Amino acid sequence: FPNPAQNMVTLELSFRTPTSFQIDMYNMMGKQVKTIFNGTGENFALPIDVAELPQGMYHLIISGKNFSEVKKVTVIR
Repeated sequence: FPNPAQNMVTLELSFRTPTSFQIDMYNMMGKQVKTIFNGTGENFALPIDVAELPQGMYHLIISGKNFSEVKKVTVIR
């Protein structure tokens, strides 16, 4: 991961079977700042570039057909 991060965050995901899902990043005001991933995966490490984002806290929302999960990311400068 590391969290807090300056330039890059790595999100590790593991599903039992290939799963369709989307990962979106939102700022603390609830505005979507980027879509990280939209597709199908099973086990992988997804690098996320946060270098262009202003310092602050963000939410990664991982959502699929039958699930949703939120992870917090802090960007520091």
